[in-house]
Amino acid sequence: WSLFALGDVGGWSIGNASELTWQAMLGSKIQFTEHLGLQTGYRALGVHRSGALESAILHGPQIGFFVRF
Repeated sequence: WSLFALGDVGGWSIGNASELTWQAMLGSKIQFTEHLGLQTGYRALGVHRSGALESAILHGPQIGFFVRF
């Protein structure tokens, strides 16, 4: 069993990219076998862009199943 935090920042208005995007996640994962596990957490994704969509932040719980090989 382990806890993790991750995040990134991007965009920078390069080409047709958003002015700024970011995401952050705090979660935990449990590994059942050497190759199989389950991951849960809470993730937020932010986008700032000029035009029709000025800015938005999407957030909520996340669950995933993973296979390591």
